Amino acid sequence: MNPTAPAAELLRRNAGNPALAWRLLRHLLSSPAGALPPLRTIISLSRLLVVARMLPELHDLRRLILLPRHPPAAVRNALSALVTISASAGLLDHALAHFRSLRSQFPSHPPSTRLYNCLLKCSLRAHRTDLVEVLYRDMLLAGVPPETYTFNILISSLCDSDRIEEARLLFDNMPVKNCQPDEFSFGFLICRYCKAGLSHRAVELLDEMGRHGRSPNIVIYNTLISSFCKEGSTGEAEKLVERMRKDGLFPNVVTFNSRISALCKAGRVLEAYQIFRDMQEDKELGLPRPNQITFNLMLDGFCKGGMLEEARALVELMKVGGSLTNLQSYNIWLSGLVKCGRLLEAQQLLEEMVQQGIEPNSYSYNILIDGLCKEGMIYGARSVMSLMKNNGMSPDPVTYRSLLHWYCTRRNISGAIKILHEMTSSGCFPNSFTCNILLQSLWKEGRIMEAEKLLQEMNKKGYGLDIVTCNIVINGLCENGKLDKAIEIVNGMWQHGSAALGELGNAFLGLVDDRNEKKKCSPGLITYSILINHLCKAGSMLIRAFCKISDFDAAQAMFHGALTACGQKEVLYSLMCNEYFMYGKISEAKELLQIALEKEFSLEHFPCKNLIEELCKEDRIEDGHSLINTMIAKGYLFDPATFMPVIDALGKKGNKHEADKLSEKMMDMAAHHDGSMVSFSDRLHGDSENKRQKQKQEVSLGSDWHNLLHRDDGSGIAMKLLKRVQKGHGIKPQLQTVTSEKYGFPKWISCRPCSNMP
Repeated sequence: MNPTAPAAELLRRNAGNPALAWRLLRHLLSSPAGALPPLRTIISLSRLLVVARMLPELHDLRRLILLPRHPPAAVRNALSALVTISASAGLLDHALAHFRSLRSQFPSHPPSTRLYNCLLKCSLRAHRTDLVEVLYRDMLLAGVPPETYTFNILISSLCDSDRIEEARLLFDNMPVKNCQPDEFSFGFLICRYCKAGLSHRAVELLDEMGRHGRSPNIVIYNTLISSFCKEGSTGEAEKLVERMRKDGLFPNVVTFNSRISALCKAGRVLEAYQIFRDMQEDKELGLPRPNQITFNLMLDGFCKGGMLEEARALVELMKVGGSLTNLQSYNIWLSGLVKCGRLLEAQQLLEEMVQQGIEPNSYSYNILIDGLCKEGMIYGARSVMSLMKNNGMSPDPVTYRSLLHWYCTRRNISGAIKILHEMTSSGCFPNSFTCNILLQSLWKEGRIMEAEKLLQEMNKKGYGLDIVTCNIVINGLCENGKLDKAIEIVNGMWQHGSAALGELGNAFLGLVDDRNEKKKCSPGLITYSILINHLCKAGSMLIRAFCKISDFDAAQAMFHGALTACGQKEVLYSLMCNEYFMYGKISEAKELLQIALEKEFSLEHFPCKNLIEELCKEDRIEDGHSLINTMIAKGYLFDPATFMPVIDALGKKGNKHEADKLSEKMMDMAAHHDGSMVSFSDRLHGDSENKRQKQKQEVSLGSDWHNLLHRDDGSGIAMKLLKRVQKGHGIKPQLQTVTSEKYGFPKWISCRPCSNMP
C-alpha cells in the first residue's frame, strides 16, 4: 500500500473540519518515518488552511515541508504550491515568506515564470508597486525569461503609478526580450494616455496595433471615444466611431453613452437627445437600446441645461418603461427641480420616493435642504431636516454646512455658532470645509479673537488646517490692516505649512509643529493673489497720500516698489498716471500712458482724452497726435471725442490735410464705437464682447461723442451727416475750426456738408 495514501484519505474524510484534518496530517508529517504527501494533498491541505484563515498553521506546514528527510524535488514543488495558493488568496506577505524559503533553499533552481507572474499579479492587486519592481529584478537576475503576460503586469503597475513614460519605454523594449505586445499591452497604455489627457498619443498607439498584427477590441475603442468626448472633441470621437465600424466592430451602449454624456456636458443637449431617440426608435440601424445609465445621462443633461419640461417628459417615459426605479435617477430629478426653483414639487418627490419603495439617502435630503437655504427658506430647511431624522437618517456635515452658510451669508454669526454646537452635540463633527465657512465670516466681521479661537479648536480637534484655511486667515489679516503679519505667515508656510499660523500669537504656538506631514501646505496662486491685491491697495493708500502733499519723488519710489512686489499691474499704472495728471505732471502722465500702450493694457481707467486735450492746450500737438496714432495702431477702440482737441489744434496751425485725415479716422471710429475702450489683443482673443458688456455697466451711458451727436439743440444735423456717410452716399464730412454756436457745437467743430445735403 502506498505509505502516503492514509494522508490523502484522512484529508478527504475531514475536509469539512480543517482543524482536525490539520492535526492528523501534522502528526503524520512529524513522525520520524512520515513521508511528504503527494503534491495534490499538499495543495488541498493548503487551500483548506487558507479558506479557514488558519495562517499560523500554514506557516507550520512550510516548516514541516522543509524537514531535511524529504526529497528536494518534492519540497521544491510543495513550496511553489504554497506560494501560488497564498498569492491567489491575496495573502501577499505569506506568499513572499514561502517564496523567500524557496529561493534560499534552492538558489540554483530558479522559480518558474508562472510563479513570478503569480507574485507580480498579487503585488499589483495589493498596490505594492515597489514589490513589482523588486520581483522583476529578481526574475532577471535568476535568468527567468519574462512573458508578454509579465510585461503586461509591469506596464499596468507603472501606469497605475502615473509613470507612463517608463511604461512606454518598457512596452517598446518588449521585442528585446522576445515578447510581442498583445491587446492588453496596448490597452493598458491607451487607457493611461486617455486618463492623462493625452488622447492623441493614444490614437498614435492605436495606429501601431496593425503593424504588430493586433486588432483593437471594443473596450479600446470605447476608452478612446470616451476620452475624446470628455475633452469635448466630439469630431475626433465621431471619426473613431467610423473607424470602429470599418474594423467590423459595432458601437455598443457604452459607446453611445460616452457620446451622449459629452454632448450634454458641452451644452448640446438636443443633439444628445437625438442620439437617445435614435437608440429608442430606429431599429433598422441596429442601434443598442438605452440602458439605465443612458436614461440617467439624458435626464441629468436636461436638468443641468434648465430644460425642465423636457426632463419632466423623460421622467414620465421612464415611469412607463420601468426605468425610474433606482435612487440615482430620483436624485438627478430632485436636483433638477431644486435647480429650477421648484422646491414644493421637490418636497412632493421625496414623499413619492418613499411611496415607491425608494428610500431617500442623505444626498437626497441635502439637495432639498441646500436649495431651501439658498432661497432663504430656513424654516423649510429645518422641516426637511426633521423629516430626515424621523426617517432614521442622521444629518451629516453637508447638511449642517448648508444651514451654516445661510447664517453666515446673513452675517448672523451667533446663529452660525449655534449650528456648530448643535452639530457637535448630535455626534456629527464638522470638517475643515464646514469650519472654514464660519472662519471666513468671523474674519469678515472683524471678530478676530473669535476667529483665532475657532482656529485653536480646529487644531485641537484634529481638523486639517488646509490651504483654504490659511488663505482665509491671510486675507482676514490683510483686510484688518495686518499686512506685515500676513506676509510673515506666507513666508513661514514654505517651511511649516499650515503650522505657520502659529505666528498669530502665543495662543497658537502649539500649532507650530512641522513634524505632521498632513498639515503641510504651501502658498499657492490664490495665496499670492491675496497678498498682491492688498499690496496694490496699500501702495495706492500711500501713492495718493504722497501726491497730495506734492512729494512726487516719494510717490514714484512707492510706485516702483509696488511694481517690484506686485508685478506689472495695470491698476498701478492707471493709478500713477491719474495722480500725475491730476496734479499737473503732464509729461510724466504721458510717459506712463505710452508704457500702458506698449503693454496693451486696457485704457478704461487711464485719462486718455483729458491728457490729450491738455497736451494740445500746452501746444504739444505732436505728442497728442502721436498718442492717438499709437492707440489706433494698437487696435484700441476709444471715444471718438478724443480726436477733437488734436483736430482743432491742427486746424488752428493750418495743417488742414492732417486734420482731414484724422477726421476720417474719427468717423470710422464712431462707426464701431460702443462706449467702451477695448484693446486689439482683447478682440484677438475673443474677450472683447464680455469686457465691453462689463465696461458698459461701469462707465456712464454714452460717450461724449454720442452726447454730441444726439444733443437737442439742433446738433442732430451731425448725426444725419454721419448716417449719410455710413450709407455710402459719397458725402465726406470736413471739419473746420470755426465757431458754430447756432447748432450748439463746441467752438472747435463745425460740419460743412456738400451741396446736395438736404
